[in-house]
Amino acid sequence: MAMSTHKSRQKGGLFGLLIGDALGVPYEFHRREAIPDPQLIEMTPPDGFRRAHRGVPPGTWSDDGAQALCLLASLLDKGRLELDDFAARLLDWYEKGYLAVDGRVFDVGVQTTVAFRALMGGAAPHLAGPAEERSNGNGSLMRVLPLALWHQGTDEDLVRDAYLQSRVTHGHARSRVCCALYCLWARRTLSSHAAPWDDAVRTLRSLVTPESEEHEALEVHIAPDAAPEGDRLRRRHAPVGAHGREPEVVRGRGSRRRHTRGRHRHHRVRRGGHRGAPGGLRRHPRALAQRASRAGARDPPRGQAPRAKPRPLSRPETGCRPLPRGTARG
Repeated sequence: MAMSTHKSRQKGGLFGLLIGDALGVPYEFHRREAIPDPQLIEMTPPDGFRRAHRGVPPGTWSDDGAQALCLLASLLDKGRLELDDFAARLLDWYEKGYLAVDGRVFDVGVQTTVAFRALMGGAAPHLAGPAEERSNGNGSLMRVLPLALWHQGTDEDLVRDAYLQSRVTHGHARSRVCCALYCLWARRTLSSHAAPWDDAVRTLRSLVTPESEEHEALEVHIAPDAAPEGDRLRRRHAPVGAHGREPEVVRGRGSRRRHTRGRHRHHRVRRGGHRGAPGGLRRHPRALAQRASRAGARDPPRGQAPRAKPRPLSRPETGCRPLPRGTARG
């Protein structure tokens, strides 16, 4: 029975990734307030909604789902994470539509495109992904779930492989650590751990070298100890005086980030998940990706000059509208 439940959850995780990805495709690149109410969200958006990717049939997964399938196919075929094979499959998807619905590639992330050009130019897979701070994005995070579902090694092995698969397209420590934390969290959710998130954080902290770039990424930028969204929402609606003072909710122009001033200044409200997350993994993935791409939007420490504002990014040669200010996807 336990083995049957485990396999069922593995299948559910993969199906949830692909179905959730396909469900989210028409709603990409829209501001939060433009998204229909949850009960109205379907594969075909409601009348009057200006869907993204108009020529894409309903139920089509995106680059996230296709790259996840590339990773899964490579793992199953090779029996281990082999970066050369994985990178070759990604390029087959990019150039030939391998594992894309109807063989059509309709959207490619900015950083992913840069990495693919490096691969086609002869770069080694573990060096192809851009590693600059402004090269962070969610492309390697959105495809990584199959690694956690398939992996049979130790947590240390899982973290190492999560880092490696990210390097093919996203080499910065923040992107790599997001992938590792998500994989540890998915593994614990899969095994019905009583506190999957907390144990994943505790495990990653034990594996990360102090004072390393991965340590800074985890503790400073990902900040996994921040309160869950539900706790923070209760705090926002608490009466004046319940937490010293009523927090002021601030939302930056064109940004999905929220924070509060006063006592809870550095707490940020996470969104409810990402379009590729299975039902049991909906607390942090999109937040991890957004945090990975928002270093320039963080309030600077006292006494330091503010960082430059991030520039809006746009998709290359896709005809898609630019992303909101302060975000980087893929």
